Formats: sequence, structure tokens, C-alpha cells
Amino acid sequence: MAAVHNGHINILRKLIKLGYTDKKAITSLTIQDVLKMKVTKGEMQNICELMEAIRDNDLLNFFIDSKAVENDEI
Repeated sequence: MAAVHNGHINILRKLIKLGYTDKKAITSLTIQDVLKMKVTKGEMQNICELMEAIRDNDLLNFFIDSKAVENDEI
């Protein structure tokens, strides 16, 4: 059974709280914007992955925790 990737959900929440509420705002983030957010290296990675998922129209796979799915297989 698929599980939600909580780290990805949390970074989306953080971006929304900071005012990044649509695809264009998120995908146009610059390095300087991300550094001003005071996020961890892992969160920076999640932001990059989110930007890529938005560009690729693949948000569902972004929010699914693939490690949990692999561990669930028989």
C-alpha cells in the first residue's frame, strides 16, 4: 500500500505559508529565494524535487513515499 511522503507534504506547507501558492511561483524560485527561507539541505532537495515534479506534471509520484511502497511489496 502506498504511503504519503511526509517530508514532501511539509515542504509544500512551508512554501504555501511563505506565499508560494501556485505552480508559477514555485517553479520560478531562485537559489536566493530558497536560501532566504532558512531551510535545511534536505528541505532544499525536496524543493528541487517539487519544482521538477511540477514541470513534469508528476505531482502524484512526488507525494508518494516510494520507499514505503517498496517495503510493502511481497
